[in-house]
Amino acid sequence: MEFKYRLDERPPLTELVLFSLQWFLVVVPYIIILGTIAAGIHYSESTALQLQYLQKVFFVTGITMLVQVLRGHRLPLIVGPAAVLLSGLMASQGEPTGSAAYFSIIVCGILLAGLSSLKLLRRISDLFTPRVVGVVLLLIAFTMLPAILNLILAGAGNPFGRLVFSFTMIMVLMAGQRLLPDALKSTIVIWALILGSLAYYGLAAGCFTACPGVIPGCG
Repeated sequence: MEFKYRLDERPPLTELVLFSLQWFLVVVPYIIILGTIAAGIHYSESTALQLQYLQKVFFVTGITMLVQVLRGHRLPLIVGPAAVLLSGLMASQGEPTGSAAYFSIIVCGILLAGLSSLKLLRRISDLFTPRVVGVVLLLIAFTMLPAILNLILAGAGNPFGRLVFSFTMIMVLMAGQRLLPDALKSTIVIWALILGSLAYYGLAAGCFTACPGVIPGCG
């Protein structure tokens, strides 16, 4: 695999700023979405405790990323709540044996850390074939789907319109990643947040409340 810049090279200032913004805006929504879901599982009755939990997730993620960049492998990898672990917590939610999920996560984390320190991960990498990875990703997606839909459909307004707007934004992002120049691809999350917010609050939200009948189920 060829990278544009090597490990100890520093990009020009313009690209450095764009790449920094790109990773910032990739990491922050990722933490907020998964952190909010996890906080809702633990503290469904207290908004204050959910906010405190999210602050702790941000703090731990920030410290981990600093260690990764300064003392670790220094590769641009996203650090944050793991969706596969969150899937396990959601699947065991409400079960009397739910605490076993946390114990399993701790044991597996210690085991992986030991394998990594002994440089034995390569010996088991053959077990993670593309089919195995694909199945795991599909399981994560199906497990997270109800929680993601709740985030999209929460609040007042037309649920169908919110769903259509979200799907349209996903298609626009996919088209942008394919058609835009490299510089704009690096900052597509920024433009999606800005333009998507303007489009939703300026057009979609207004249509949901002011134009009943224009969109099926509107009003």
